[in-house]
Amino acid sequence: MQFRFGNHLLDLDRRELCRSGEPVALEPQVFDLLVHLVQNRDRVVSKDELLESVWGGRIVSESALTSRITAVRKAIGDTGAAQHLIRTVPRRGIRFIGDVREEREAAPASSPASRLSIVVLPFVNLSRDPEEEYFADGVTEDLTTDLSRIAGALVIARSTAFTYKGKPVDVKQLGRELGVRYVLEGSVRRAADQVQVNVQLIDAESGTHVWADRFEADRTSLAQAHSEITGRLAWALNLEIARDVGRRIERENRIDPAAQDLVMLGWAWWHRPRSAAAMQEARRAFERALEIDPESIDARVGLARVLTVELVGNFAPRPNTDFQQEGERIERLLLEAIEGDPNNPRARATMGRLRWVQNRLAEARIEFETAIALDPNDSFAHVQLALTLLFSGDPAAAIPEAEKAIRLSPRDPQLWGYYWPLGFCRLLLNEPGAAIELLTRARATNPRNWLIHFLLAAALGLRGDVDGAKGALAESLKRNPDVDSLAAYRAFRPWGSPQYWALFEESAAVGLRRAGLLDEASERDRVLVTVLFTDIVDSTRRAAEIGDRAWRLLLDRHDDAIRRELAQFRGREVKTLGDGFLATFDGPARAVRCAAAIIDRVRPLGIAVRAGLHTGEVETKRDEVGGIAVNIAARIAELAGGGEILVSGTVRDLVAGSGLAFDDRGDHALKGLPEPMRLYAAKV
Repeated sequence: MQFRFGNHLLDLDRRELCRSGEPVALEPQVFDLLVHLVQNRDRVVSKDELLESVWGGRIVSESALTSRITAVRKAIGDTGAAQHLIRTVPRRGIRFIGDVREEREAAPASSPASRLSIVVLPFVNLSRDPEEEYFADGVTEDLTTDLSRIAGALVIARSTAFTYKGKPVDVKQLGRELGVRYVLEGSVRRAADQVQVNVQLIDAESGTHVWADRFEADRTSLAQAHSEITGRLAWALNLEIARDVGRRIERENRIDPAAQDLVMLGWAWWHRPRSAAAMQEARRAFERALEIDPESIDARVGLARVLTVELVGNFAPRPNTDFQQEGERIERLLLEAIEGDPNNPRARATMGRLRWVQNRLAEARIEFETAIALDPNDSFAHVQLALTLLFSGDPAAAIPEAEKAIRLSPRDPQLWGYYWPLGFCRLLLNEPGAAIELLTRARATNPRNWLIHFLLAAALGLRGDVDGAKGALAESLKRNPDVDSLAAYRAFRPWGSPQYWALFEESAAVGLRRAGLLDEASERDRVLVTVLFTDIVDSTRRAAEIGDRAWRLLLDRHDDAIRRELAQFRGREVKTLGDGFLATFDGPARAVRCAAAIIDRVRPLGIAVRAGLHTGEVETKRDEVGGIAVNIAARIAELAGGGEILVSGTVRDLVAGSGLAFDDRGDHALKGLPEPMRLYAAKV
């Protein structure tokens, strides 16, 4: 069934709203609200009726309902002031007043498929046992339900999908008929005491395979096998579809993307192997989505989840921000999201993570248990519940939750994030051998995380491998010099119950002391230097274009070129940052000229480097530097364009008389600084 009004087409079968032939991104509840109003346009619809039909009778705040009505009006080009299509009737409700024409014909083949649209075809039973037929149908139904939970997803109903059961299917034709971008096919086969499920995700436009996998479970308990397979399959599909949609959006590189596209792109970045750069891209996508659609719940949840990564600080020294103030910002985002959609599992799980960072562990546990009840297949919620139990001082209870997360997503790019909590549990239980095995797996999957090296040092020290422990501790300090003592660790990660800290002291602290970690931090030296940050512009896109191997070779040439210039201008390399460098100089003029030489040196490689410089006092310890001056230089570099050198006013003033010239780029607000800072572009 379709409803046409003005230049809009509302397609119920495809769950799609188009304006002038172009799809309009709508959250599921907003779509359902519009459908109900259009279908009942002959009368005024009350608030209670909307709550019953759209929210299933759940308790929803007045502001949440109002925001959804506002979103409907915005989607169809109406406003609360104009009320051309949706009229508010005081004290009675609202009514759709536009002229509507009903159409029962299928949408034309040329109608564009929604970006995140899929049909789950009935799984084929390849065994003769009729029992497997019910199993296959059950997998199909549960997957259809689970995929419908993905924000912004259009999933063809089971009743329509089952009309294709037992029939040969042309995937491209099916995609055109149903208006979907993806087709999921699968089969079930009995092999001895195992049930095997084979699946393949197909691009309906091209007919090419996006992803395929095989899942197995013990047949002795079909109910348990069914739950395990559908859970793992639903989570894997969630990941693969997010990745593929993200790749599509990046390839299209649209100048004016829709808010929902940016949300999907943000989640695609979230599901990539974790790094500071990936989180920066995810944050940028979610923030842009909120700028376009300030009412977006999904963008709020995504941004809040990315911000908790900075708050936890697993990849680097925590940014120079007020811990409490940033926590309050995250909480506002999540409370607004939950007010709009109380049953959003991602919002609940993210709120749980914030609560354990705030050391409100009982509340965190409630949030995670709520999230799991809403979406039992969310491995993130399971592993975060495990961490909550760990920090509550009950690592034995945490282990099953972490193991459940691994079973749900055994090939997750974030698998390191499941192994290290499991290893931490074993460490607190004074089982260093098991802890070392699990933490070594986590390190192999993601060596960028300082905490994994830190915990591995503790486990190795506890077992008596002092040399190995010292090496692991050195790696931890290299990645996060702020945690250079047991006191610093307690300050950097203050959450945890007294029971947790007692277990930590009896196990991890013993191993860390053997590795050479002091109870209290030693003194740091403070020196005046010029700090230089460089990085490659659009590195992610370039890496995707040329492939991993070619990108690695290109990075090696880039690194060699920069090191030659640093040596030429007497710069000191502090560390590499994936696709950039942090270096210090004892003279600002040499630092600026070195930055210019670096940009010229790498240009023939086909890459553009940007640079940021600031002169100030830094803290030095071992081979690391830290302090506000380092953070300022990093923020300045983020604002530079390709081939550009941005410097602070301090640098510009100090090089007066050196022959260097600068263009004034005005005042800029830098994160962590109370006042804007004037920046200048070097003309070299």
